[in-house]
Amino acid sequence: MWAVEHGLEQVCIPTLLGSFVILFYIYLHVMVIYLFTLFTCFVGQTMMKKAMILCFVLLAVISVTTAAQCTQQQAALVCRDNFDRKLFHSGQNWVNSKCQFCKCDPGAMTCCMGTRDAAGKCKKLE
Repeated sequence: MWAVEHGLEQVCIPTLLGSFVILFYIYLHVMVIYLFTLFTCFVGQTMMKKAMILCFVLLAVISVTTAAQCTQQQAALVCRDNFDRKLFHSGQNWVNSKCQFCKCDPGAMTCCMGTRDAAGKCKKLE
């Protein structure tokens, strides 16, 4: 492969914040299941439905607003996008086909997830 021959190693390392958000998200799912069992035992059907709707809305909002950032180790002067397989020089910024906002720095490439608006354009998550 061209990338291996030219020393373009690709190692994806999630940031500490991204790992914390994922663990917190799993914790919330476990708590929703626990609360669901409590509501079924002690609360009537209508109250349980309202609580479940509220929990699912909360989890949907959290999953939409969670943005994972990943740093990929690259060669000193060239970065290669993992999805589009295009090469970029140090100092370049771009948006790939998966709506990731990427930057090539000397020795590293950073990509942050974005979202698509109604028109299909990528927007940064802040």
